Amino acid sequence: MFEPAGGMYTSLHDYARYLSFQLSAYPARDAPEQGPVRRSTLRETHRAQRIAAASDHDEPIAQRTDDGVALHQSSYGFGWFNETSCNDRERLEHGGWEPGYIAGVIVLPAQRIAVVTMATTKPVRAAEGLLKLLRDAHALPAATEPDPSADLVAAGRAVNKLLEHWDASLVQTGIDPRSVHYPWYSRAQSELPKLASQHGRCVPEGPVRASDRLSGSWNMRCERGALRFKVDLTPAVPALIHLLRWTSQLPPDERMSSRAAQLTAAIGGTHESLADLLAPGVDVERVHRRLAHAAIDHGTCAVDRPIAGNGHKEASFLLACKSAPGELAIELDEARGQVVSLDLHRPRDPSGACWQ
Repeated sequence: MFEPAGGMYTSLHDYARYLSFQLSAYPARDAPEQGPVRRSTLRETHRAQRIAAASDHDEPIAQRTDDGVALHQSSYGFGWFNETSCNDRERLEHGGWEPGYIAGVIVLPAQRIAVVTMATTKPVRAAEGLLKLLRDAHALPAATEPDPSADLVAAGRAVNKLLEHWDASLVQTGIDPRSVHYPWYSRAQSELPKLASQHGRCVPEGPVRASDRLSGSWNMRCERGALRFKVDLTPAVPALIHLLRWTSQLPPDERMSSRAAQLTAAIGGTHESLADLLAPGVDVERVHRRLAHAAIDHGTCAVDRPIAGNGHKEASFLLACKSAPGELAIELDEARGQVVSLDLHRPRDPSGACWQ
């Protein structure tokens, strides 16, 4: 009964060659095949096919750690567990054993790195320890991103032109005809001209970043604030836009900037003047505790720059602090300009798997 799990004899050198072949499937590309199995087939074996059945031995989906709440989800492909956690958006792993012999492997496709351990006890824990050492030392390779397809680049150009001027002929050639019946299309038709008016002239800030062949995102730097677009394409030839999403960041007005400066100054400072700053119903003591905790984590801070928000009611700011950078999010009562809610936390990567 142990043969399927632990009946193979190999060396670390040969197993490394096997893992190198698995990693050669990334990133997806049109180069000639160089192995007995197509790269697309290898990637298919890695994809999650079903949620892995829970058992008493599995880790919980949510777990409180010294670094905060960690999330973990596991699925099964064709011979590979596909793991998603706060540290790794996609990690492949599997293990095998028979009495006295245990082996485990962890593969990080985006970083093009794999770890294999052979031991008499707890090899996965040893691999986790090695990855943590590399992660803490910032020695893990950066995640590789696929090159944007020609279709994605064309879609980005089309959206940027529609932002400048809504063109019915461009809609016909660039957008999936079925998508004109979806809610996002009517929103785009009415809101893109408004965005152009609010932000002024916008130019791309870097190329389209591809998530895969049919989805990507890009940023626009504008005369006033910034825009971020994300597009999904149809799996057809030619690929057409079937979903467009966007977020808008406008510069904070004078009142919003003043509130941000006052709240930031209260981190590690005095709180006597905050009562008039907060809207009725806001828990003043809770705000005081939050500011005190932020002082412990970050030290004294100053507003660095705005990073999100509509400028007058909601805004987020990056904070330059003595110990570690921070992020301040504020919502105001538009009538009185008082703070309805605020949040202080570490800077958040919009593409991160977990936020703390």
